[in-house]
Amino acid sequence: MIDALRARGTAPTVFDGVANVWISADALLARATGCAARITALAPERALLVLLCDNGIESLVGYLAALTLDWPVALVDADMPPDLRDGILARYAPAVVIGGASSLALEGRRRDIASAGPVLHVAP
Repeated sequence: MIDALRARGTAPTVFDGVANVWISADALLARATGCAARITALAPERALLVLLCDNGIESLVGYLAALTLDWPVALVDADMPPDLRDGILARYAPAVVIGGASSLALEGRRRDIASAGPVLHVAP
């Protein structure tokens, strides 16, 4: 998938409905590479990541970052009830929790989920 994106280069690849713009493959990969660097700064060794997913560009960037690193990633619905989400995080103890806007609320509750790793907010 990463190689296919690289081959697209500057071609419009995904539409960001929030910003109302097309994003090129190069720009998408640059954002994913930046996110991957932030992940490895938080967890320097290969480990499980949890991606709080929605239909936003931030989820795509987080997923591509995990693929770039070749790290396992669990996709969790960002809109799932907090008690279920927190149970998943406690059970699987990911090295890093990645999310867009959904991660901001989780970050404030970080101490309640002691076994989960740090929260990485992917900004739009």
